[in-house]
Amino acid sequence: MASGRPRCLLLAAMFAASAAAGQEIQRSEAELDSVRARLQALQAEIAAAEAEKDQQGQALREVEEEIGAVTLAIRDLTAERDAHRAEIARLQAERKAHESSIGKQQHRLGREVRASYLMGRQERLKLLLNQEDPGRLSRVLAYYEYLQRRRVARIAEVRSLVDQLEVTGRAIAAEEARLETVLEKQQAARERLEARQLERQALLAALETRIRQRGGEVVELQRDQERLSGLLERLRQEQARQQAVKEIEAEARIQQQSFTSLKGELSWPATGSLRASFGAPKGGGLRWDGALIGAPAGDDVRAIHGGRVVFADWLKGYGLLMILDHGDGYMSLYGYNQSLYRTTGDWVTAGEVIGAVGSSGGRVDSSLYFGIRHNGKPVDPARWCRRASGRRVGAADNEHRRSDDAA
Repeated sequence: MASGRPRCLLLAAMFAASAAAGQEIQRSEAELDSVRARLQALQAEIAAAEAEKDQQGQALREVEEEIGAVTLAIRDLTAERDAHRAEIARLQAERKAHESSIGKQQHRLGREVRASYLMGRQERLKLLLNQEDPGRLSRVLAYYEYLQRRRVARIAEVRSLVDQLEVTGRAIAAEEARLETVLEKQQAARERLEARQLERQALLAALETRIRQRGGEVVELQRDQERLSGLLERLRQEQARQQAVKEIEAEARIQQQSFTSLKGELSWPATGSLRASFGAPKGGGLRWDGALIGAPAGDDVRAIHGGRVVFADWLKGYGLLMILDHGDGYMSLYGYNQSLYRTTGDWVTAGEVIGAVGSSGGRVDSSLYFGIRHNGKPVDPARWCRRASGRRVGAADNEHRRSDDAA
């Protein structure tokens, strides 16, 4: 009875701790739910802002495309206006040349008219009297009349051309005026579009800032969520650990054989050659804190004693690693596995196959790392397992297992 009272007190304390951990888990889960709700709201707000940003981006694209089209039209209109101006300048130069020619013709004609006037109205008669040769006289008269008609016709032609130049110049000037009006409208349209472009850019910048700010809040909330999740995981692990301790103690009471009572009688986890013993040099000034068993890849890895899986994952330096908790502060470790057949939280029995020998963790050859810890400190596995036959381990254990199976 004396020994039962401390055990009852211990169990009561464990139940109280478990209840406290349960309350803490509930509080943490409520806080985690609140963080998740806020996170979802922020993510929805960010999604809406992103959608609006996409819409504004599309609107900005359309505005900028319109600006490009208007700018191209302005460029074409400017080129056309400049071409018209050049044509007007050419026509004006041509008109001046023609006006100069008309002036010369008029001046020459004026002199001839004055000469004719001074000679009087008997000019043709004087020509006739001054000519002794009738044939020559006929030619002179014909030439004289031709020159007169030619001068008149040329003056009329030049004047007609000048009139045409005037008409063409006025038409080109009118077209230039029209182009100036169109250009002014196009410039005004471009200014309006550029104002819209600036508005869109400012709105996009504001949306980007809001998204970035909300993204920062999301990151913080995600960190809070991770911290709470980590806390919950630790609390659950503590609960599981306490529960595992209780279950291990119950299992130990049922089996009436604790881990410590089997010292020197435990089976090796695999059959193979002992390549490195506990404490042997490992290189770099390090020593082995367990045993290294060389065995073919795929061979069975067995639990040395009943317990609970507290770790089953890849760990740097150990590859695929499984750790079993046997109670009373004892744990066994199995590393470099090719595959793990149990997961964290599973219960296993002594001799149960829990994995396959491999070379994970960067090993060159297939082997099994096997270690035992007591309260976190490494102990020599050879002192807990059956005596090896030379450097060969596990062979006698297999014979023992076959005998048990046959029985």
